[in-house]
Amino acid sequence: MLAQILATAPRHEALTIAANSSGKPWTESGFNSTFGKFIDRLEAEGLVGPYLTMHGLRHTLGTRLREAGADLDTIRRLLGQQTLSMAQHYSETADQTAQAKEVVDRLNMFGNKKGQ
Repeated sequence: MLAQILATAPRHEALTIAANSSGKPWTESGFNSTFGKFIDRLEAEGLVGPYLTMHGLRHTLGTRLREAGADLDTIRRLLGQQTLSMAQHYSETADQTAQAKEVVDRLNMFGNKKGQ
């Protein structure tokens, strides 16, 4: 899917894949403006809720990665963070019930065979 999206991007010489429609690297303000308009359109179409931000997406990704079983160091690297504490901050709302149950099942404190 990503290859298809990138194939439609304008050709450019930028050192990044995030180039504007002129083939130049995004400026921070240019990216923020375009992102804001995109989110406004998605909100108007009922596809996202109000107040979605780029920063909020970082929290969502951290949460989803943690719920998928990623460790804090993997989350730290994927989010581009320097410290494990920031990875923990961005993933602290993750529901880890399934992972906890799996660990308890593996612990098998009473020596029961599976299914007993």
